[in-house]
Amino acid sequence: MAARWSGIRYRLRQRCWGLLRRLLPREITDRVDGATLRYRPRTDIGKALYLTGEFERKDIALIASILGTEEARALTIFDLGANVGVHSITLCRLLPQARVVAFEPSARTRRLLEWNIRSNGLEGRVAVEPYAVSNVRGSAEFFEMDDDAYSSLKDTGRKRLLGKSTVALETLDHYVVSRGIRQVDLVKIDVEGFETEVIEGGMRMLEAFKPDLFVEIYQGRNSNPDPDRTIGLLAAAGYNAWVVDEGRLRPLVRHEDRYYNYYFSVRDLAPGLERPGAVSPSESARR
Repeated sequence: MAARWSGIRYRLRQRCWGLLRRLLPREITDRVDGATLRYRPRTDIGKALYLTGEFERKDIALIASILGTEEARALTIFDLGANVGVHSITLCRLLPQARVVAFEPSARTRRLLEWNIRSNGLEGRVAVEPYAVSNVRGSAEFFEMDDDAYSSLKDTGRKRLLGKSTVALETLDHYVVSRGIRQVDLVKIDVEGFETEVIEGGMRMLEAFKPDLFVEIYQGRNSNPDPDRTIGLLAAAGYNAWVVDEGRLRPLVRHEDRYYNYYFSVRDLAPGLERPGAVSPSESARR
């Protein structure tokens, strides 16, 4: 019954979106996919949450199913570009043994992230860091976009620029050493075109811990200038690459912007492709 009423609620929202979009406040608090979230409904992520009750749910479930094969072992997850915390919070719910470090350099977005973590009782499992992760340490100009999912170390031109701020830069290599971290199981990277720099600044960490990676790679006109170089860096480090398509893994053939989420692992996940909801290599070939 609850699922039925939830479906009705989202259908009504979708039908009335033209009006609601003008009437809704800039920020709302909503119950989304089992979590209490405060978000901005006029952003791309916020619109998905408001109209459908989820964002990348299938992809996050895929990540959890892969990491869940580690049984009861404690997991450490880095969420780079955590935004309002959808991935961090959902992975904590799906993987009770996981702890997350959520990196979010935007102060205006980080306020929502911290509120969401507290509201869901995850202060003991999710640590928030204010850094923009790159291949150098120091500080840099940060571009705050009207849609916070597109804020970045550069103006990609995909959304309206609100202003600029100065943020601290950190590298993954330095971060894990300075914090005495001895294990990283997953690194999620959503940094609007700076994927290569993140990987360059974490090569020693990748060699030491060999974590899986869930990476958004989008070229567009002014995002990632060379997706093949990003993928090649990880391939040279021993990583296999798959495209993530609606919660399914497909062997990578070549980069296409319509498929912008990737999963990388040093393990052979081919047997995992046979799990329900995934695409097997043979099925991929038939397509």
